[in-house]
Amino acid sequence: MGVAVPFVHGPEGVDVYDGSTTYNAPGISATRGGWVGSNLRYVMPCDGTWKRHLVKVYPAPAASKSYGFYLSKGGSSYLTVSLFNPSTSGSNLSGELDVAAGDVFYYGMTGSAGSGNSIQQHSLLIEPSVAGTIPFLLAAAGGPTIDYWGLGGHFASGASYEARVHCVVPIPGKFKSLYLYSCDGTVASDVVICLRKNGANTALTATIPNGSAAASNLASEVSFGAGDMGTLSVNCTTYEYVAIGFCFVPDDPKQ
Repeated sequence: MGVAVPFVHGPEGVDVYDGSTTYNAPGISATRGGWVGSNLRYVMPCDGTWKRHLVKVYPAPAASKSYGFYLSKGGSSYLTVSLFNPSTSGSNLSGELDVAAGDVFYYGMTGSAGSGNSIQQHSLLIEPSVAGTIPFLLAAAGGPTIDYWGLGGHFASGASYEARVHCVVPIPGKFKSLYLYSCDGTVASDVVICLRKNGANTALTATIPNGSAAASNLASEVSFGAGDMGTLSVNCTTYEYVAIGFCFVPDDPKQ
């Protein structure tokens, strides 16, 4: 296996709610939990293994109540962490979830009815199968115009604001393996996702056709130098919510 990549998330905007499941981001490109719909999903751009799940909450669940945190794939839960009053932290250091490129999953947070609301923080490791691979996971909303997303999940609508979400790449490498998946089933218009470099489109582009749910571009690789700026454009004529997964592979994995 490759070198493990830490995924750290929280605490802003990630409440656990009474008696219902909130969908949230595993970490990198962390989209605010739940606000892009109850079907919020993520799509893996590489093979690997999720492990080392740690959670901290504030405040603790209400008396005799609990919170649960987990990764879900294929209808099953993995790496579950359960917190019962008065606990405010927990971990699952023995469980693992193997994933393959193209797998769809979500991070779930569930509170028992009457448990109260709690701000939470969590972290996981993803250990890619190929050393040096860094997966990016994003759930992006788009439409009915071109919207822009930073590689870290920040959003701006309209071309004049793209610079507000530019992300600077600190080391040279290649972006590759773009996977797309509609969070709400089939899309109602073509959805075009493009990685942009220094404000220009690149070949790392994929389109989910109207009436379909997924797409990928595994052939294109785009080189970035240290200091180059990256964004993602989301172009569709209807409001759509799309999971975006892609990889960055440094030219020197030890850098």
